[in-house]
Amino acid sequence: MPMSTIRTTRMAAAFLLTAGLSLPALAQAEATASGAAQPAEAAADLPDGFEILERHVEAIGGAEAGKKLEGLRMTGTMAMPAMGMNGTIIVSGAPPAKQLLEISITGFGNMVQGTDGERAWASQPGGQPVIVPDAQAQDMIESADFHARYSPRERYESATTTGTEDLGGTECYVVELVSVGGTESIGYYNIETGLQHAEKTRTAPGSDTFGNEVTFLDYKEFDGMKFPTKLMLTQQGFQQELTFETVELNPEFDAGTFDAPGDL
Repeated sequence: MPMSTIRTTRMAAAFLLTAGLSLPALAQAEATASGAAQPAEAAADLPDGFEILERHVEAIGGAEAGKKLEGLRMTGTMAMPAMGMNGTIIVSGAPPAKQLLEISITGFGNMVQGTDGERAWASQPGGQPVIVPDAQAQDMIESADFHARYSPRERYESATTTGTEDLGGTECYVVELVSVGGTESIGYYNIETGLQHAEKTRTAPGSDTFGNEVTFLDYKEFDGMKFPTKLMLTQQGFQQELTFETVELNPEFDAGTFDAPGDL
């Protein structure tokens, strides 16, 4: 399994945390979707981008409740239909910026990615864990920030509403986002419910191409907080489907869960 595939699934976890708790994700993965963005009659007719983000936070349970969380574990299945591959996935997170992604692919093996908030590592089936290069590590650490997602005005430098768009029958506000780390993306927020419906991440600042696209589906409530339990992702034409059966809030993690393995 190439590192790019591991990175894709890591992005799935990041987008999931982003959508479920604010985070971070990773229509059939078609944030490209059905219909071009419709320009507003006037900018004043559109809600402020940060107000849209804050409405999403309230829709999933609220900032106050979210900032009290001390951990999250989501367990489910993943599939890559075009490759005929499927397996299981466990996403764990804790403050301040700890994250562990564990994937088991049927007939292939296990993959792990993690960060303790200071450095990041990854392992492939049959291989030894290695430290992730600085640029990718910083991306992982930013994505793993556990509580910042409840404070959109701190998480993003800018959030600009550019119009509305119909994504497979879901009418959404379109918001151009720039994170404090410089990552640029487009968020799509359900006009009726306030929940985030999709997100596309640019391959580079100002680029018209997108490296990751994700759609968040089937929001369900767990202990008063809502999480998307199905994600449809696309990266470089490859599609992934993630379905989460269990969501645990404030689970008890074993000591060292988020520590780098071995002698790293």
